[in-house]
Amino acid sequence: MLCVKLQSMSETTGDPREETPHRVQRRRFRGPIEAAVWPGVVIFLAYAGYGLGMLFQSARFSRTPAYGNLTQVLDIHIWAVIHLIVAALFAAYVSLIASRLFGIIVHIYGLIVVGTWWLAFVIRWLTDESTTIVNVVSWGVLLLIMGRSASLIPTASRPGMRRVTD
Repeated sequence: MLCVKLQSMSETTGDPREETPHRVQRRRFRGPIEAAVWPGVVIFLAYAGYGLGMLFQSARFSRTPAYGNLTQVLDIHIWAVIHLIVAALFAAYVSLIASRLFGIIVHIYGLIVVGTWWLAFVIRWLTDESTTIVNVVSWGVLLLIMGRSASLIPTASRPGMRRVTD
């Protein structure tokens, strides 16, 4: 959530670094907690979307050759449940960042799942000339977002540490 702050002319002291009515200061985050939230929201939405898609459109995923490799390892419904578990973990991580250890565990679990899928798509792309690079790139982007989110895990873990809400 972007916070916008305007200052009137009477409040300035003449310092050029201070804000004037013509300058707007935008703060993206209030601290490390809020900075860690947004990539987690993106990851939650991606995993929830994939999980629900696999759950309710399992035939579509099973017919796609790139996903077919993964369905040979596990049934598509099991993959759906795994994705929904990751989504639920990230929802808990985003709504209440109470423990650094919990954040690390959630990210490790998510990295294992997205890394497995990305690797399956890379192998498929390298071994089949008719496969496009679309899945490799899209899952690679999700892998990068996951890495960015992991890099924003707060370094200090305090009991009761919560996300800033205003």
